[in-house]
Amino acid sequence: LEWAGETYAMDPGMTFYSDPATFYYKYCQYHNMLLPYGVEGNQRIHPLEKYRKSSIVPKGSGDNHTLDVSIDPTPTWDRYYKKWIRHFDSPSPDRLTITDEYELSDGEGVEFVWNTELPVSISENIIKISGNNGHVLVEIPENAKAIQEKVNQGSLSHDRIIIRVPGVKGEMSLKIRFML
Repeated sequence: LEWAGETYAMDPGMTFYSDPATFYYKYCQYHNMLLPYGVEGNQRIHPLEKYRKSSIVPKGSGDNHTLDVSIDPTPTWDRYYKKWIRHFDSPSPDRLTITDEYELSDGEGVEFVWNTELPVSISENIIKISGNNGHVLVEIPENAKAIQEKVNQGSLSHDRIIIRVPGVKGEMSLKIRFML
């Protein structure tokens, strides 16, 4: 997610295979996504192998000012989700809402993982990610809790924000504002 010439949400990039950090890149916990927590056996969450070559295609519309897109990744994640629909809605360039509608097959709730290399501060109900040219405000949903973790694994160094919502069925909406 880029804004005002800076990256506010990033997935870790690739580096030399000799770098120990490449081991962590394969884990979903190091990518921006919705993950179940409290799964049986505390296993490493991952999509099912049999679907790795399947195409999951988003559907939507947009132009220079608006975006309305949905995607259903449930088939590749049916070990963990009975249902998972992600929707991106941006009525103007300064606003974006990411909504995940879910029902879990395994787990106690969900965590939205957000990775960034920019400075982060978390107040009672707002996450602020500060860049040199602007900042991004993420509204923490009422039933959620947000925590910030420092990730330092080899060359992999950034902040990971985890927004946790309890419950096996529900909806999590992150309202995001882009400010100059």
